[in-house]
Amino acid sequence: MTLPFPITIIPSDRALRLYWAAPAAPNGVLRNASGTPVIAAVIGLGGGGGGNGGGVTTIDLPSAVTLSGHRAVIATSTGAAYPSMDDIDHGDAIIGVTQHAASQGTLVSVQDVGPMTEMTWNWDAGLPVFAGDQGVLTQAVPPGKWIRQVGVAVAPHRIVLSQRPAIVRAL
Repeated sequence: MTLPFPITIIPSDRALRLYWAAPAAPNGVLRNASGTPVIAAVIGLGGGGGGNGGGVTTIDLPSAVTLSGHRAVIATSTGAAYPSMDDIDHGDAIIGVTQHAASQGTLVSVQDVGPMTEMTWNWDAGLPVFAGDQGVLTQAVPPGKWIRQVGVAVAPHRIVLSQRPAIVRAL
């Protein structure tokens, strides 16, 4: 995965802390007024926090827009945003599914692999789950310039995220 902004990665406990590099940031690390590096994202290494169990990988990013929970997102230079089915590059740009809603400018946790449960879902177990326009998850192949499977339903309220490469439709 390629992010559209430079980062510095610093290991810490059971997570990797990513420091966002602003274009004019000295040494490529954004710092607050007191000179302390500002954390832009924290990637969990699985098995800890959130009760999701092992094998779950998450990243916390600023929200570029107000985001709903349990939708596929892409990383932009200003943070997480929804993909567009009209933008051919967005299929491969999906970084995962939001674990919760977030207001613009606040951190959102994005999960890219592992089990995810949402009690309002009603999936058909055994069928693939795709990212649709504006990140809406669906089991119907969505219309648009690309198709991207982000997981498989294993129960009505549970999917296992395991992203596949995007398939670009003939233009």
